[in-house]
Amino acid sequence: MDEGVASFLVHFSGTLVQQSGSHAYIGGKTRSLTLCYTSGFDELISKIHDRIGAKPNEARLGVKFHVPMEFFQKLKFIDIEDGEDLQAVLGMFKNSSISLGMIYVTELKPIEGTQSISALPPRPAQGAKDVVGKEPSQTSYSVDGGGDLHIPIRTADDQYEAFDRSHALKQMHKFPRTLRDSKYFSENHRKPSAVSIGPYHSTNHSLQHLELKRRMAEEFYPKEKGNKLPEFLSSFATTIKEHNVEQEYIGIENLDNETFTEMMFWDGCFILGFIECILTRRIKKLGMKNDLIKSMQKDLFLLENQLPYKVLQVLIKLVGANEGFYEEMLWKFIKQNNNFLLPQTKYRSLLDGAKPSHLLELQLRTLIGKPSGQKPVSRPRDRRDHIRLFRCVKELKGAGIKFMPNQTGFIKDINFCPYGIYGTLTIPRMIINKSTRQMIVNLIAYEGEQNESWFTSYIYFLDLLIDDAGDVKELRTAGILDCCLSSDEEVAKLFNEIGTDLEPDTDTCSGIKEQINGYFIFRRKLSAVVWLVEGIHSHFKDSWAIFALVGVYIVAFLTAVQAYFAVFSGK
Repeated sequence: MDEGVASFLVHFSGTLVQQSGSHAYIGGKTRSLTLCYTSGFDELISKIHDRIGAKPNEARLGVKFHVPMEFFQKLKFIDIEDGEDLQAVLGMFKNSSISLGMIYVTELKPIEGTQSISALPPRPAQGAKDVVGKEPSQTSYSVDGGGDLHIPIRTADDQYEAFDRSHALKQMHKFPRTLRDSKYFSENHRKPSAVSIGPYHSTNHSLQHLELKRRMAEEFYPKEKGNKLPEFLSSFATTIKEHNVEQEYIGIENLDNETFTEMMFWDGCFILGFIECILTRRIKKLGMKNDLIKSMQKDLFLLENQLPYKVLQVLIKLVGANEGFYEEMLWKFIKQNNNFLLPQTKYRSLLDGAKPSHLLELQLRTLIGKPSGQKPVSRPRDRRDHIRLFRCVKELKGAGIKFMPNQTGFIKDINFCPYGIYGTLTIPRMIINKSTRQMIVNLIAYEGEQNESWFTSYIYFLDLLIDDAGDVKELRTAGILDCCLSSDEEVAKLFNEIGTDLEPDTDTCSGIKEQINGYFIFRRKLSAVVWLVEGIHSHFKDSWAIFALVGVYIVAFLTAVQAYFAVFSGK
């Protein structure tokens, strides 16, 4: 495959494609249709077969598309329901803010066991132009064991730029279907329980708290300015138009501009006023019970309950407040509402000038740490053996590996340091409580939309380390896990359930796993030496006893040699 070119495969099961007018349909009772991407064809085939559970003799059709890699760096799995219109499938790219131009299928040859296809969508006329006036480029690929199929794809530099611009606007994401379909996922992880922020859950009137939001706006707005709240709202509406924040959300076309603007205003004022009351110990002004306040704090870190960060910036500037003060205030609020022991790092130093899209991204950035230029390492398929061989905590400890919390608190700072026949694995400390699962699921969901995997790889790494309650106990004893749940079994179950379908495409902990497995191989080769040293270390504490043991080994060896020659010298 050419470098810089990605691929995705569409698998149809059952009756194949039929045409009706200008549309092509998946006919009959199809079992599944999956679009996915990969940088390696073999890995792609394996993923598709695993995902749809296809058996070798089943009738299925593989359709291969080629597009530039830049499109697919932003994509994840897209699942389509059975019997979907093929045009609707292609239309999903438009819904995902991806402009590929027109895709024409000129030839399909079915995989073994299927019937031939006819009446496909017409091929574009020779020299046809796409919407930006560029000639379509054509690509063909031979599917192993399934014949050739040729898919010309219209591409143009202008379309690439349009894609980059449109995708950059969509920052207020929704939960991916792959997570929603997991049997370990609960709607409580996605939906707010106390307060709705933004349009996605605004139809639940019990979560609006309009009176509270108005009170927080009055708390946030400086009374000494003399202006009334309606004039403040009017100034906000004029300023926020320049930022096009409505384009950051998905599927809100039916929401009128005035309603949306007021929603941004009240929700933004609520967030800033609420956080300020929490941090300045003016909780009584909220007029709520502590349980409701805690629930609202958790709701502010849900993926589908986010407000664009630029809305907060506009509000701060309009009241003439010090932006640095509010940035540090948000940073303190993040530290107060996370499950990690974060360092005493200044907000500006941590983000290095970058602005987060919303509070959830700010939380993720604080956990990852300051940008260092370090890139996640792709994990090729032929190097996955070290993952399957990876040991749990008890086995690693039995092999001479000591566990310690790292000093930075950042999840990207996981290190393994071997020294002789021993080693130390340092991992960031994590607090496990009732809100941990919700925090993990939302960060994984958002990180997946950003084509990153620092946090996902860290959770996957912990899942590999933890098999049962005994592993949790070891990590708790080492000061890595601070468990506030009822039992170690409950903690182990949490990680094992989340990690069931979690294997990241790009694993930032891959190098650590390779180092640890290399350490195991080294110890096996020196097993006799390890046995001797550990025997000495376990049973003899003072130097004279050690010398005595070594002397015993030497005398025993010389006695054995003498006995051998005494027996066999006559022969």
